[in-house]
Amino acid sequence: FHDTFAENLAYLLQCLKSGHKGHSKSVIFVLEEFDLFCGHHNQTLLYNLFDVAQSAQAPICVVGVTARLDVTELLEKRVKSRFSHRQVFLFPPADKKVGFKSRLTLLEKLLLLPVTEPLEPVYVHCWNEHVLSLVANPEVRHVCKRLYDSDQSERTFRTF
Repeated sequence: FHDTFAENLAYLLQCLKSGHKGHSKSVIFVLEEFDLFCGHHNQTLLYNLFDVAQSAQAPICVVGVTARLDVTELLEKRVKSRFSHRQVFLFPPADKKVGFKSRLTLLEKLLLLPVTEPLEPVYVHCWNEHVLSLVANPEVRHVCKRLYDSDQSERTFRTF
């Protein structure tokens, strides 16, 4: 292993490019939370992996897994040009799908203070009342709904 990301990437690319298509084993790269790779400032890893996959230097496949429906919009132009644009959308069964109402319930749960909080009860009560009015606010609901429509993952909602 090498010390820096750049050295590790150069080594990986050298290994992939040194293979021969007819004699090399196929390699599948599965990138969980693909949207986080797209958020990297210059997307060097994605660019190089897609470039190797597209050029057929080595038999590789890159699979990106994410809950974001708009993930391809996050790709840089140079990366997007090497992306095959094949997408497979997998949705949970309707009975297991987390609804928007449950997201609002989660918002309340995350923000409400327990009554046993070691603060003055009047502060806890005022805070909780404010949280409930916030969750009921149509503008707040609209923002939460837009987030939910673009990305239904709980991770993104909690981060937001």
